[in-house]
Amino acid sequence: MVDITLKQTTLRTASGEGFVYFSKATLNLIETDSLPKGNLYDIAKAAAMLAAKNTSNIIPHCHPVSIDHLATVFSHQENSSDACCRVFCQAKSIGRTGIEMEVLTAIAAACLTIYDLLKPVDPELSIRDIKLLSKTGGKSQLAKNLIPQDGKVSFALVTISDSVSSGRGQDKSGPAMIGFLQKYGLILHEHIVVPDDAKAIAESIKKYSETKVPMIFTTGGTGPSSRDVTFEAIEPLLEKRFAGIEEKMRAFGAERNPLAMFSRSLAGIKNESCVIALPGSTNGVLESLHAIMPGLLHILEAIQPGFKHE
Repeated sequence: MVDITLKQTTLRTASGEGFVYFSKATLNLIETDSLPKGNLYDIAKAAAMLAAKNTSNIIPHCHPVSIDHLATVFSHQENSSDACCRVFCQAKSIGRTGIEMEVLTAIAAACLTIYDLLKPVDPELSIRDIKLLSKTGGKSQLAKNLIPQDGKVSFALVTISDSVSSGRGQDKSGPAMIGFLQKYGLILHEHIVVPDDAKAIAESIKKYSETKVPMIFTTGGTGPSSRDVTFEAIEPLLEKRFAGIEEKMRAFGAERNPLAMFSRSLAGIKNESCVIALPGSTNGVLESLHAIMPGLLHILEAIQPGFKHE
C-alpha cells in the first residue's frame, strides 16, 4: 500500500455513473414490476452499499476508508432501438485518501446485480461506460488553485541553531524544508543560519519583512529548553497571530509523535509577510509543512494587497 500517514484528513467526495443496456420489452417488465427475481433496484442499491463497504477487501492496494455518505440513484433512458438504466453513485468521506474507488466499485456491483436480475428475461444485456464523474478533496484540489505558476512567491529561511551556526553541527531540516517548499512552486530568496539568540532571530525576521518577502520560515528553537528562544524573539514582532495554523501543526504532529505537544511553533503576520516558526528536527519540519501546505498559500491573498493566485 502507498504510505498515506502524512496526508491531511479532509472532506473527500466522488461521483460516477454506469449503464446497463437492455431491450424495450425488458424496460416494460421493470416498470410494471414483473421480473421473476422481484424488485430490481432495491436489491441493486443494497449491492452497491455492500460493495462500497468492501472495496478494500477486493482491490489489493485500496485503503479502507470511512464511508460517511453513499447515495445510489437509478434512472431509465429509452433510445430508438433499446433502453438502459443509468446507475449514478455519489459518496462522501472524511479521511486521508479519496473515495472514488468505493464509488466505482458500488456502480460496478449495482450494474452486475441488475444484469443478474435481468438475464432470465433478456439475453442481450450489456454493461457500458462505468466512469468517474467528479472527485474533490485532499491536497491535489487545493494545489490546483493555490500553487503559484509564475515564480512570484519567494520565501526566506532562517535556521536557528547554536551548533550549526558555530560549525559543530549539520543543518538537515533547512535543506529538507527548501526541497519541500520548492515542490509547491515557492522560490528560495535566501537561507541563513543564526544562533539561538533572541536578538539575532528578531533581526532576521525584521530584515526579511521590511523587504516584503512573502513567506518567512524559521526552523529550530521552538522547544522547552532554556536556549529555545524563537517564540520569545518572534512573538512580540507579530501584528497578528494565526492560532489555527499553530494548532494544526501541533495536532498533526501529535498524532505521529506524542512529544510534538511540547512544540512552541507559531505563525503570524509581520509587515505583510507571513512568518512561520517550525521545529528544528527534520521530521518535525516535514510533518508541520504537510499539515499546513498548500492551504497556507491562501493567506497571501489576504495580507498582500494586489496578490492574486492564478
